Amino acid sequence: MLPSQLEFTGSHISSSPAYSDAVRALRALLVPGTAASYVRPSSRTPRSSSTSAGTPLVLAPELRLVPESEDKAAHHALALKLPFPWVPPGASSPTDLRAAVSFAVRQQSEIESWRAAQCASVNQIAHSLEPVNACLVQLARGLKHEHLLRGCNVAFIAAWCDAHQWPDVEFTQRFLLGFPVVGDIPDSHLFRPCYRPAVAHPDTFSPDRNKKWTDNVLRRVAGLASSRSAQDEEIVKGIWERTRAEACKRYVRGPYKRSQLDSLFGKNKYRAMVRFGVLQGAPGSRKLRAIDNARSSGSNDMTTTHETISCITFEFAADVSALVSACASDAGLPCPPMAIGFDDLTAAYRFVPCSQPEYTVFCVWRPASHSAPGAPVFYYVPGHNFGMTAAVLNFNRFPKLMVAMARSLLALAVDQYFDDYMVVDLRRAGSSGQDGLSFLHSLAGRPFDADKHQSMSPQGIGLGVRIDVSAVHDDGVLIISTKWHRCLSVLVMLREAARANFLPPGTASTVHGKLGFILSAAYGRVGKAAAQPLVQRMWHDTDYAFTPQLRHMLEFFEALLPELPALTIRVDSSQDDGPPVVVYTDASFRATTADGTRQSVAELGYHCAVPRPNGPPDLFHQSLRLGPETLSALSSTSATLIMQCEIAAATWVYYSAPHIFKSRRVIHFIDNTGALSALLHGYAARKLDCARMVNSFHLLAASLRLRVYFEWVPSLANVADLPSRASEPGAMHAYRRLFPDSVSGPLFLPPLDAWLPGGASSLRSVMSEYGSWVASSRPC
Repeated sequence: MLPSQLEFTGSHISSSPAYSDAVRALRALLVPGTAASYVRPSSRTPRSSSTSAGTPLVLAPELRLVPESEDKAAHHALALKLPFPWVPPGASSPTDLRAAVSFAVRQQSEIESWRAAQCASVNQIAHSLEPVNACLVQLARGLKHEHLLRGCNVAFIAAWCDAHQWPDVEFTQRFLLGFPVVGDIPDSHLFRPCYRPAVAHPDTFSPDRNKKWTDNVLRRVAGLASSRSAQDEEIVKGIWERTRAEACKRYVRGPYKRSQLDSLFGKNKYRAMVRFGVLQGAPGSRKLRAIDNARSSGSNDMTTTHETISCITFEFAADVSALVSACASDAGLPCPPMAIGFDDLTAAYRFVPCSQPEYTVFCVWRPASHSAPGAPVFYYVPGHNFGMTAAVLNFNRFPKLMVAMARSLLALAVDQYFDDYMVVDLRRAGSSGQDGLSFLHSLAGRPFDADKHQSMSPQGIGLGVRIDVSAVHDDGVLIISTKWHRCLSVLVMLREAARANFLPPGTASTVHGKLGFILSAAYGRVGKAAAQPLVQRMWHDTDYAFTPQLRHMLEFFEALLPELPALTIRVDSSQDDGPPVVVYTDASFRATTADGTRQSVAELGYHCAVPRPNGPPDLFHQSLRLGPETLSALSSTSATLIMQCEIAAATWVYYSAPHIFKSRRVIHFIDNTGALSALLHGYAARKLDCARMVNSFHLLAASLRLRVYFEWVPSLANVADLPSRASEPGAMHAYRRLFPDSVSGPLFLPPLDAWLPGGASSLRSVMSEYGSWVASSRPC
């Protein structure tokens, strides 16, 4: 039994009859199976829609798919018995989501009226708690965030937490008295454990150092205002206008002079941040995002955290759809039609109270007016600043709680990405789910942004992609596609940089972030390796010219993004693809120097086992010796090309036998961790030739609708080790002794243009050779 949320107030409130009765009444309203159901995540949630999965690590034998380390035949025999190791949609869903979906499916015809009755009962309980709430709000009297609690029934939130046994036992106290933003941020027990200690010395925020820092802040803000750059002038003006708009809504307080801050917080007992602006969007439709620089102020370095959040993706819709399909099947019902909707919190971070407003101070430039010259001025935030490490954790504690509340009281399948809520519901439930979610937020005094509301519909736009659930009930599939204007904005930014021959790290980071959203909704990891020059520019380059590598990248995306395929996710678990294809690949590389001339020899080998409905699998193998033309195309600066050759071997097998692999699931064993990591993650750091080959693989995988699980295998157990040394005496004799039924497989090395893509021509060559993106009718 967890301690009461109101334990900090004393027994006169936490044990009062009104509060105790409310807790019991709320407990009776909870959907069965949702109480005390929250389990803290211990690892990242695996994605079920990726083309490639697996691990690049060398695991202990007992942790591998196949524990055998030395015997090739034994490893092969065990591999043939493996199911495809993936997490299907819905399989890792939390208990309360499963319970909510199951209840909603069983109540299909009555779900609207049931939710209306639940809301009416909840409203009565909340009303009964108003005297308790008045006592609680008195505890915040005189605090600088007091106004943020108006309209909030804190007592109701506490009562639900106690009824549910919510693990964030200090939430109500912090919601009343404020969350700390600097120092040791207490563990909420909600998010994945991840300890990050403060790295700054405790004296960093001493009054003497704060004074010097404030002097520096004033100089920096004045310096920014004196810039003659048109863009800088636009940003300085935009920051001021944005700050004044926030002040009018009481999201920030000010303006203050330095002497006024000394009176407000104590002389030099505050730490100011410089507010800067980032222009987002394409030219002509840009908006400015104001961010307070807690990094340069040292605020983030003074912060210790114990956990880290894991954000949902569009796959939440697939998880819910899969759960609905399975629950309907278990009940002997057809899968009901689905709908999806979105809501957004208003001024999210600003509504979460802060207990240390002296550390939320920021400085902006106030432009000159008819009554006063231009000067730097200060504001503070009663809530939380964008830019502070603690703000992410503190804020997400609120929507995480509201998600659990909606699941337990409304049987609603909902989750959140920061301040965005995604609701996936039965179509016959109408707007009851969103209406109920809005009602619960009204009790918490945290309204939704009406301008960002998306009503329940068979498809909607959220998390940067279009999510279509219209085919779930008939075809058992969910369709994800990218919004074209996002693709266009990336291309416009890159075209402008190419025209100006200038791409600074900040712009590269913005483009890279946008591409992350865009490519997450494409089949597999297509294009991720092509973005490698952006990573190089973000972290390593000192010259900001638009290099040939960046121009090749732009050419690639000019061809890829207009043709970006939609991602189709199967959510009907009743369909089975059967056992996976098992693949082993390997490469050998030798380099010698004679008469000052370097001579390289490389051999590739593969072994495949293709299951048949009845009888043993079909086995085939092949070997290939790489010629000078191919090897000369690889990096000439490397002492060895073994990693490139290992990647070549891994991709060559799919180019050689596309008809065998189309729409199949594959378990692929490799004994080189560098190649394994590159193929799994979609890029190869600092090795452009590797990145190009990997990009080619993911391009091909998308064309063929492949799903590949990569696993490391010890070299002694790698079946393809023998074909990769076919020119060595006895190698193939040993292979045929182990696998007498194996036959020579297809052998095709594509043109270097397709195998080592450098631009748009690679896309055309791969697509023309292996068909269009949507050639396959089978979903992934």
